[in-house]
Amino acid sequence: MSEPGWVIKPRTWVGWLEMPPRHPGWAASPVWMTAVMPLKSGKGILRLDFVHAVRPVAAARRRVDLRVLARAPSQITGTFVDENGQGRTAILCAIDFDWLATFCPVLMHRRPPARPSLLIDGKPMPGPTPQQHLEDVLGGNEARVLAGAMATADPNANPPMPAQASAFDLNVEFAPFDSWMIARGFEPAVMEEKWRVNLDGSRLLWRRSWTGNLIYEIEVAWSGDRLRLGRVRVNRDPAQYIQTSDEQDRRLLVYLISVVLLNEPAAFPAPDGTTPGQAAVQAWSVAGKASL
Repeated sequence: MSEPGWVIKPRTWVGWLEMPPRHPGWAASPVWMTAVMPLKSGKGILRLDFVHAVRPVAAARRRVDLRVLARAPSQITGTFVDENGQGRTAILCAIDFDWLATFCPVLMHRRPPARPSLLIDGKPMPGPTPQQHLEDVLGGNEARVLAGAMATADPNANPPMPAQASAFDLNVEFAPFDSWMIARGFEPAVMEEKWRVNLDGSRLLWRRSWTGNLIYEIEVAWSGDRLRLGRVRVNRDPAQYIQTSDEQDRRLLVYLISVVLLNEPAAFPAPDGTTPGQAAVQAWSVAGKASL
């Protein structure tokens, strides 16, 4: 389906606004299109297959038969009947940063576009396009969009927790959007990002990005759309991890959840007597780019 200036294509991100919302507070989302097919019914119906990325708990596949009501150069409005028999209205848009800022402001705040850092002839290189930004943040293929961060395919890069380990309770529950972000994990894109975090069933795994060493293994449980992080196993093999205090690791983990997964500012939990300069060095060692 095409309109002047815009073509809805599979394997691209599209803005999706649904009314009434399927879930209160989650009306809008970028959606990853997997198939677009006009149905030969004479009723102006588009069959849309896509992954609905920003929704409670986790992304999900959807199929919608949209009866097109109105078209514009960068927008299509239509109606459909959901799986529960409820009529809904949807607006599909060519996605741009203004759309994201208007309809997904928390996502844009937590995962803003990367700023250009390379200068050529005194001018910064262009930043990412909206499509590139969403591929970086949410994924550029169906599996990645559905699952969020995933373990690397090489089993040698995913060693298990060593026998030398200790445990403590975190017991923290998060609001729905924070829960969604935590469950998506984190994939490092540059060397200065020092953690790879992914949800593996009922465990949230924290690995050092350079070595793959598993440092934290957190038990997780869902209560509706809220995620609770419970018992934590922590690596105590001195060849892999030098921290020895459970209490300090608890403080470090709370800090890392804030700065790595939620992209929220947090004070580094430096031990008593640490100077500001020493704390900055320690924060970089622990969290890398996320500490800035």
